[in-house]
Amino acid sequence: MGPFDYDRYLVDQVIRPIANLYRVTPLAAGETPAGPPIAYVRQKKLAIREQIRFFADEAETQELGRKGGRARAERMPPERRVEIVRNAAAKRWGRT
Repeated sequence: MGPFDYDRYLVDQVIRPIANLYRVTPLAAGETPAGPPIAYVRQKKLAIREQIRFFADEAETQELGRKGGRARAERMPPERRVEIVRNAAAKRWGRT
């Protein structure tokens, strides 16, 4: 069984002052861990743009993916980003 084939996961929070850190471990029957953590998650605190990053290892050397505004912008074509900025400026300053 692969690490992402389980129905339940245990998410442990590691308390840190600058970022929220989480360990994701699959659970077997009951509350028994089915092995070591399969992902490590970092969520920056006090960030203007929310940014959540997923890693395969605790040293955060192998990134699995991102979630948040920056990740969305990186996937978007430049034309769409310009359109969003223009629409936001028009709403902010009342220009069309």
